[in-house]
Amino acid sequence: MEGLTERTLAAYVNARASMRRELDGWRSEAQLLFYLILACFLWFVAGLPFAIYGKEVAAGTPLAGALAARLFGTVILLPFVMYALAAISRNISRIFGGTGTYMNARLALFWAFIAAMPAILALSVIGALSIILFGFSPGIVGVSVGLVQFCVILGFWSACLAEAEDFNNEARVLVFMLSPLMLGFLLHLTI
Repeated sequence: MEGLTERTLAAYVNARASMRRELDGWRSEAQLLFYLILACFLWFVAGLPFAIYGKEVAAGTPLAGALAARLFGTVILLPFVMYALAAISRNISRIFGGTGTYMNARLALFWAFIAAMPAILALSVIGALSIILFGFSPGIVGVSVGLVQFCVILGFWSACLAEAEDFNNEARVLVFMLSPLMLGFLLHLTI
């Protein structure tokens, strides 16, 4: 049996096959919760450079307060949001003919989050170095890195959800996931 690190890195070769192995080697709801809490903690770690150099600390908020708020948001609140997002994605998938389960939808989202973590952490290091070494604005770097991180997570999630729900094409799943964002952007342009 491969370890978590090997399985995570295998997702970069073929995300759907990685998700299939996770579905086939499924253990329990406790494993799902472990994946989620681990991913949320790593997300907290990835955000540390932006918390330290961010506008909260620059505006006079104590560093400990900024870090405590970030820890609370990522490790306590984010899991609830992720569970709700997985349930919403399952309900929408069912409308479009998905054959998975709620547990499969949770695994797809949480595994995508875990699989994206190496890239997310690397992007955070690059962002931190660009702030420290080159003096770029933490706000601009934070938004840029966050956008790329969001795209990485979305790419993995679309592949994992397509596998979990037995959809043939993850590109359609990705387009469907992006459609609310595109609609919001178009509405923003008209206002």
